[in-house]
Amino acid sequence: ILGLVVAQGVFSTVADPRQQYLTMGVLTSVGVLVGLVICILGTQQRYWQQQEAVLLTVSTAPKFLSIREQTTFFWADLIAVLRNRPFRWLLGLYLGAWIGTQVAAAMLPYFVSSWMQLPEQAFTQMAIAIQGMAVVSLPVWMAVTRATGKRTTFFLGAPLTLLALLGLITVQPGQVGRMY
Repeated sequence: ILGLVVAQGVFSTVADPRQQYLTMGVLTSVGVLVGLVICILGTQQRYWQQQEAVLLTVSTAPKFLSIREQTTFFWADLIAVLRNRPFRWLLGLYLGAWIGTQVAAAMLPYFVSSWMQLPEQAFTQMAIAIQGMAVVSLPVWMAVTRATGKRTTFFLGAPLTLLALLGLITVQPGQVGRMY
């Protein structure tokens, strides 16, 4: 959401598209680097404390597996996982759900700019509206999950998502209020 808000600010203040993306790239890279430095500094002391504890407790060198042994264990574990029918069903459900979500997210810029004929700035507003709604509705869905279980929540949420996407199909250019 923070990235979308920053993009909204950059797109509204910088006119040249090349400069917009350059500015977004610089701001994003600075944000990533600051986060990385904070994570490293926050975990460095704990890492060295754990290394000292390991050196004090381990009297013999640990046994390392050869590449052949690691490969054998990997394939055995993979076969065991794929033989688990409930896991395959769960994997298929989540894969289908996430593919649908990702396709909808990937098509959103084209929907907003090409179909609705709105400026690029409107895409970030739409994305912020979608993400904001997701954040606001999360406590509601958590309560539903606690009351009914994950499976019921999934089967309640999937049709609602489908209805929302079907609703977007019916939106015509000029119906901006209905789009949001």
